Amino acid sequence: MAGSTVKIHRSRALSFKKLSFLYLVFIVFYFFSTSGEYIKQYQSMNKTQVMLNGILQAELEKIDCKNLEDIALKNKTIDLYNQLENIHKDLQDYIGNSITQDEKLKETKFSKQFVENGNYDNLKSAILNYAEMFPAEQKQSMISAFGITAENKNKLFTNIPNGFMGNVFKNYQTIVLKNAIRFLNEKTPKNEVAPKNPKVDLANKTQPFLQSLKSIYYLGEQVQFSLFSNNGSQPKLQINEVQIAVKAMNENTYTAIWKPTKPGFYTVVAANDLNTQSQQIEVKSLDLKFLENTQELVCFMNEPFTLTPYLSKNINIRELKFVSKEAKIEIEENHLKITPIVEGRFSLAVKLGDKLIENLSLFSKINTAPTVLIKDKYNQLTKTANAHALTSDHSVWQVVAFNMVCIEPDGKKQTFHSNNRFLNTEMLECQKNMPEGASIIFEQIKLLYNDGIKTTSGRPVYIQK
Repeated sequence: MAGSTVKIHRSRALSFKKLSFLYLVFIVFYFFSTSGEYIKQYQSMNKTQVMLNGILQAELEKIDCKNLEDIALKNKTIDLYNQLENIHKDLQDYIGNSITQDEKLKETKFSKQFVENGNYDNLKSAILNYAEMFPAEQKQSMISAFGITAENKNKLFTNIPNGFMGNVFKNYQTIVLKNAIRFLNEKTPKNEVAPKNPKVDLANKTQPFLQSLKSIYYLGEQVQFSLFSNNGSQPKLQINEVQIAVKAMNENTYTAIWKPTKPGFYTVVAANDLNTQSQQIEVKSLDLKFLENTQELVCFMNEPFTLTPYLSKNINIRELKFVSKEAKIEIEENHLKITPIVEGRFSLAVKLGDKLIENLSLFSKINTAPTVLIKDKYNQLTKTANAHALTSDHSVWQVVAFNMVCIEPDGKKQTFHSNNRFLNTEMLECQKNMPEGASIIFEQIKLLYNDGIKTTSGRPVYIQK
């Protein structure tokens, strides 16, 4: 069969190779110019789902719930819907409206990051908790519609283009709304017209009214509810479907105490025979931070130093408890004045109510360092915010470097460094522009002995403008 071999001339073989290469180039260009174009069509489908969800929302709003269980389901439906809406907004922010939007629609990065960052697990947990409120058959049908499987794999989040993910979240919202409407409608017969709940009248206080309820609380706080009801029935109180004991204070006033055990969003529902009222609150973990770097603090026995907690507007420094057996602690305005009374390691516990939120470990030593003095531009000693240079009270020591920390009354902090004893231009400018009530701290002061070899640290200096 040797004679059956076909021989192609070298020049023709090159032509075939050239033609094959051109076909390959054509296929590649066609791929890059058309691949993923279908993804753009999902954007218009997304608008249709938004309209559908709007109709379903209006239908859910019309359903009049008569008992606490139905009210809790309705509120939880709204919470999960809003959670999905926030995720959808994050997706839209990621895609953006720039010239690269078309390319981002074709990418699969959002779904990958959503799974890798643990956001899918959080969403899955919220969905499963929500599904527990439904009968077994409807619950299984709903979980299947969400694409959740026992193998912890969801095809709707596996290498899905960003342009399609918006439809996934909108479809999830549709599933949530339709199941809630179906369940609540089945519990309210069509031939029975439920009376509308009267609005809460705060003027005459004829309905249960949650008084002085904040929107944000912190772990460790004791939440006290005050309710008013004068229709002769004691109101009931539920938090995330858990019944809370209500105690009568007098004929029309009731109170309840609740201590949150974990952070998150909670739906508070109060009801009596005539009306219900619900409100959502948030419980946060108090993440305590300090304006000063606690790792770099130099503490000396029997010498006070300041520590400034950085707190949100929802909590005051005097609501916290600062406890230490090895130091004296005083609260002055928005900062702490701490005086160690022992040499060595000492602890500072910070509590909110009975909840320990921070346990600082600090170190104090007996101060043998030279005292650092502040001088103005006329080489005169000063204690006001017109510093020009730092010097030592011992002529054998010379300041060779230091940090200047400027803290404004609102907590804004700036740190500058000088490699000599003089304040540099940035420091002088910051000192000049600091508002009334601002604080300036000179710290990490390095001093050099007159032999040019030995060094030590100077005592921090604190002044207020």
